[in-house]
Amino acid sequence: MYSGMVTVNVTPGTTALTGSMFTLNYAFNGATQTPTTGFTDAGSGNWTATIPPATPANAVVTWSVSINISDANGAISVAQNGTT
Repeated sequence: MYSGMVTVNVTPGTTALTGSMFTLNYAFNGATQTPTTGFTDAGSGNWTATIPPATPANAVVTWSVSINISDANGAISVAQNGTT
């Protein structure tokens, strides 16, 4: 059964990052699951969230992490994708 931690490394610009800026979207065998928000600051620019156990246990897990930042310079949205 797949369950795993996703870690992204982000170098902040002028805006301080918070966990609520990150979203983890994932799917089991193509079936979209409820996104996870509220990443944890693991230090050194690393932010983590956990994908819960897959159903079925042998499911192909696809995921993406997005970060949305708005400041005086405008809005930025960045995404990173993966498959297990």
